[in-house]
Parts: sequence; C-alpha cells; structure tokens
Amino acid sequence: MGDNQPPRSSGVPPSPSEWRSSSSRWDLVEITRRMDTLDVQTGEIQLHDMILDLIISKSTDENLFTIVNDSKFMRRLCDFRSLQVLILENSDQQDLTGICTLTKLSLNGLFKSAHHLQRLFLSDWQFSRVPSWIGELNVLHSLELSLGKLLKDDILILAEMPSLAHLYLHVRSAAKERIVISGTTFIVLKHFKLICKRIPLTFEAGAMSKLQILELEFNARGMERQKELPFGIGHLSSLKQIHASISGFRATLSDRTAVEFVFNNVMCIHPNHPCVDIKYEPYKFIDWDDEDEYM
Repeated sequence: MGDNQPPRSSGVPPSPSEWRSSSSRWDLVEITRRMDTLDVQTGEIQLHDMILDLIISKSTDENLFTIVNDSKFMRRLCDFRSLQVLILENSDQQDLTGICTLTKLSLNGLFKSAHHLQRLFLSDWQFSRVPSWIGELNVLHSLELSLGKLLKDDILILAEMPSLAHLYLHVRSAAKERIVISGTTFIVLKHFKLICKRIPLTFEAGAMSKLQILELEFNARGMERQKELPFGIGHLSSLKQIHASISGFRATLSDRTAVEFVFNNVMCIHPNHPCVDIKYEPYKFIDWDDEDEYM
C-alpha cells in the first residue's frame, strides 16, 4: 500500500489515534463510505467520536481552542500565546492575561481584558455598569453587552473606543436624565442596537457620523409627552436603516402615534430617506414594569 493511501480494514473505521496519525490522508467521503458497512447506531457513535477527535486535532492547528465544562483540565490560558479564538461553555473564572493574539472571545464567565480582542460578546451576562477595562480594548470592533443600568459615564466609555463599529446594548434600566451623544464620539460606529424600556437619547449634529443601521427596542408608554423619544435622529448623517421594535404594554394610542410620527418624520426629512421598519410587540417588557420610571 502506498504512503498516500489510508490504511484499509474490513469496514472498521480508524480509531481516534489512527485518525490523528493519518488525518491528512482521510476525508469525510472515506469515512462515510466505511459507515455504510456498520450498524447504524454503532456507526453514528463512532462517527461522532471521530469527527470530534478531528475537530480537536484541527483546533490545535488553527489556533482554536474549545473547552466544555472541564476547564480545570486545560492549561493556564496565558500559556496559549498564539490563541486567536476562544469559546468557553459553563466554565469557571479564567485569567486571560498574557493572551497577546486573541481576536475573538465568547465565554460564559468572568475575565480580564485582552488588548487584541476584536469581537466580544457578553449579552448573556449582566453587568451593573460598563466595565472600565472595556474602554482599553482599542481594536475591538464588535461588542455585545448587557447592563443593569445605562448612565452618561457608560456612554462616555463606549463613545471613545476608536475601532468600535458594531454595538449591541441590552439595558435593564436607563438614566432618567437625557443622554447626549456628541458629534465627536463613536467615530467609526456603523451599527447600533439598543434594547431598553426607555431610550432618552439625544444625538447632536455630527453624532455617530458613520452609523448606517439603528435598531431600537423600547416601550411606547409615555411617548406622547415627548420626554422619552430619541431626539436628533436626523443628525445621523449616514443613516440608511431604522428598525424599531416597540412594546405597547400600558401605552395609549397617542403614545404609539407619537412614536410613528418621529420615525416617519425622519424618513421624510433625512437626506438619505432611510428605510424605517416599525413592529409592535404588545407584551414586551411586561416583566420590567417600574412605575417610578414613568413618574
């Protein structure tokens, strides 16, 4: 048998160790052919094991590391000097200090910063405020974050991030005073999504000058008084799309009319005539109700 041919046997797939030693000479077509001669249930189990073994083997080659549950068995993360993608499921707190080349982080746990992160998705964890170290991630371009409260200081941290192009914030409670987005901040942001019961934002002239997509999810209650509506959307000079998901929980018809007027007015007077998509979800935020926020 030539060196370029995988070892043949009577319908028995290679063991994980054989797979590792000859992975460059095997492909999924060969594995599928061999599975035809096996009992279906047994074959599925063995195929799953072999594919998992291949993934683990290739993960080492591609600087990809995946840990499920048993994080205590892996080496210290700071030992992975070339790590670029890290996915942790159900893991304990990990120290990310020293991972100099990390460019994507997705984990369910607490961590320290890694200055080469480009994408950070933490929407499943709720922070009380925007962690100050996030503002130090100078090459971060995508951020998903869940917050207990959104205040002016939080916006200031995010607004100065030099590479942030995609921002998704899920906020439990907004500040009662209006939050002003100035014209010298969020200089590269292209896509902004904000989920919050109230959105008292004001966009100044020149704000978010490269923003193309704005997504807002909020409750229409109290909008008739014009105190909770986002002001200055017309100042978003590059805006192309507006997506608004609006809860009608305890909102009046006048509240809904006020919301529609604001967004339709933007569509008409904005130079780009952005596409406006409005949908209503009657019971969204029903478990977030707080009478004090509407006083």
